[in-house]
Amino acid sequence: MSQGKTCSIEGCDRKHKAHGLCSGHLYRRDKGMPMEIAIRQYEHERICKVEGCGRDRTAGGDGQHCQMHRKRVLRRGSAGGAERERAPFGQAEWSKTNIRRRKNLLDWYGMTIEEYAQLLVKQDGRCAVCRSISPGSNRARSDLSFCVDHDHVTGHVRGLLCQACNRAIGMLKDDPDIIEAAARYVRRHRQVPLFGPAGPKKKESSDA
Repeated sequence: MSQGKTCSIEGCDRKHKAHGLCSGHLYRRDKGMPMEIAIRQYEHERICKVEGCGRDRTAGGDGQHCQMHRKRVLRRGSAGGAERERAPFGQAEWSKTNIRRRKNLLDWYGMTIEEYAQLLVKQDGRCAVCRSISPGSNRARSDLSFCVDHDHVTGHVRGLLCQACNRAIGMLKDDPDIIEAAARYVRRHRQVPLFGPAGPKKKESSDA
């Protein structure tokens, strides 16, 4: 296959494969199909049905639209025109309060906002581990401030944690044995001398 060459059929920008044709037009030639039309003008090539769009249809979507137009259909019921639309300042969907975290709760943990709120009430609005009322993050003013903690093996949600506790459990590899060993270590060394570190005393220097 020649590098950098495209199909010789007018309007087709696919890579040349053999005899001056791309693989799609080679197939059409062998099957006796029309050759004068560019491949992307065929319906089965999965191009967005909005006139003038030209983007590929979204895999696993409605089978009719690209990602941009599919979102428009879901949001307002119509695909609109082929051109991109710019939302008025401050009114874009992603500028709405917590919209990203709300979506992430559904996508990552299978939780609803109501289930999150119920779990937080059950924990008295506090971290499930250290019982702090502060989430300890820059999301302190958010109604989804605390981190969602889940079992990395089963995927089940365990509770809501402040940022520090969530990170600590993660850095301890989410392993109960390591966490318990860390707790025993801290308890064992909790009693410290009142003055200075433990160990041999330093020699006092004497004036000559």
